[in-house]
Amino acid sequence: MTNLRTGRIIATLIVLVLAILIVDYGKADRAEAHTVTKPQCRAHATRQIKKLPRSLRSVGTWRAIYRGCRKKARQHAWTHRVPAIMVRIRACESGHNYQAENARSTASGAYQYLDSTWDEHEGYARAKDAPRWIQDRKATLDFQSGGTTPWDASAHCWGG
Repeated sequence: MTNLRTGRIIATLIVLVLAILIVDYGKADRAEAHTVTKPQCRAHATRQIKKLPRSLRSVGTWRAIYRGCRKKARQHAWTHRVPAIMVRIRACESGHNYQAENARSTASGAYQYLDSTWDEHEGYARAKDAPRWIQDRKATLDFQSGGTTPWDASAHCWGG
């Protein structure tokens, strides 16, 4: 009975430590350069694993920290690639609020995509449900393929 209880406590501690390490990396990443490379994530995982007690160190823990780092790097890479015009459009459309909802239409998200235009992009029913980086990526790709036409209604605000 005590072995089972001890095992549960250790498993809970591992999950908590991993969550703290991944959040800790996210804070550090915002202050660093725009692009985080694989070697930087490897070094980050190695530094973080050394902070753990020996009983919690494992290859699986290192991999979880590394994967969390790479995920954050992919997300932040898209946020930093948004063209300046799209940042102005986002400011006009939603005030940079990624969960914004339009009271008079089905438009939602930072770029105020109509549900029919969003078309369950990346599996998200509405734009406001998608993470920031997915909204930024879709808006950037739409801008690259069709310009600012979808946002012409707010051109008076963003200078179009």
